[in-house]
Amino acid sequence: MAERASMTALVDFVERLVNDPANEAHSRDDIQAALDVYRIEARYEALTALPAWVGGAVAYRVFDADAPYWETDGTLYDAAYSALTPTTSDWTAGRWTFAAEPLRPVTILGWNHDPYQAAADLLEQRAAALAEDYDFATGPDSFKRSQRHGQLLAMAARYRAMSPRLKAVADAAADWTMPEITVDVFQF
Repeated sequence: MAERASMTALVDFVERLVNDPANEAHSRDDIQAALDVYRIEARYEALTALPAWVGGAVAYRVFDADAPYWETDGTLYDAAYSALTPTTSDWTAGRWTFAAEPLRPVTILGWNHDPYQAAADLLEQRAAALAEDYDFATGPDSFKRSQRHGQLLAMAARYRAMSPRLKAVADAAADWTMPEITVDVFQF
C-alpha cells in the first residue's frame, strides 16, 4: 500500500513519537497502517464556531473540530452543503479560519486518526521482537537486554494514556452516574 499524500504529516508525527526517523524498525507504510487502525470517518460533523469581535460585532470565522489529527484531504461545507476553502488550516489541531463568515453550521467530511494509539501499537511490536532477548553476566560485567523491552512497553503505556480518544472515554465514564431505580416491594 502506498502512502496517501493526505497522511504525510500524521506519518511524520508518529515517526517522531516512535523515534524511528530513518524508518529502520517501521516503514512509512507500516506507520500509515497503524494509523488506519484508529481511523474514524466524520460525515458532516459539525464544527464549533469560535466568536471573535470584529468592528464591534461578533463574527464567526474560526471553527474547531471536537477531535484533533485529521487527514489533510477532508472537505469543509457550509449549511447549504457548499464546499468551503479556509484561509488557514491546522489539520493537526482541527482548526480552520475563513476570510469571511460562512453560513453556519460548518461541517467536515473526512478522516480522523489517533496517532498516540498507533505509536503505542508500533512500540509494542518492537517490544515483542525483543521479548526473547535475555540478560546475562560474564565475569564482573552484566548486560541487561530486558531494559529495552521494558522501556518500549512503558513508553507504549504512556502514549496510550495520552490518547485523546481514550481520555474522552475515561472522562465520559467518570461523569456517568448510576440512574436511581426505585422498586415498590409492597405492591400486590
